[in-house]
Amino acid sequence: MTKIRSDSKLAPHENFIFERLIDRFQGYQTVADALEKEEGVSTSTGALSTYFAKHAWRWRAERAAAQANAIESALECADFGQAKAKAIAQREFELAAGNLSVKDLVALRNIDLKAKDLQFQQDKFEMDVAKLATKYASELKTIAADKGMSEDAKINAVRRRLFSVLPEDSNG
Repeated sequence: MTKIRSDSKLAPHENFIFERLIDRFQGYQTVADALEKEEGVSTSTGALSTYFAKHAWRWRAERAAAQANAIESALECADFGQAKAKAIAQREFELAAGNLSVKDLVALRNIDLKAKDLQFQQDKFEMDVAKLATKYASELKTIAADKGMSEDAKINAVRRRLFSVLPEDSNG
């Protein structure tokens, strides 16, 4: 019989665990006892500590972002200007995220930077393809209209024309 990883066992009870550890300032043993009594999940204080160290920053950040969004929405409904609502929500997020360590904030920033970089790369790729398609529009039209070519052959011809990519030989 294989032992269930503590991460797998604790993940469904994340809100229960973090609410008690963070909001109620309960110790690991108290939370472990409550988890067993109220949720029927037996765990050690070491497993709780490890889980908390791995996941608390994300939970706090998600909670802070949700709280900031809720405040922003409430302020917009309260007839505040949208810019004021965003500024207040941003400040609320900063206050809520104040409990995050520098390491956690750096991790969040890196995630944000990676997402922006991926979006930039996708936008650049789409722009480059659009420029190439415009440049070779008449040739691409000719390829598309060729009734003697199979769909795969047409795709490969377009790839070759736009990207100078020759299709890989699938026969090895």
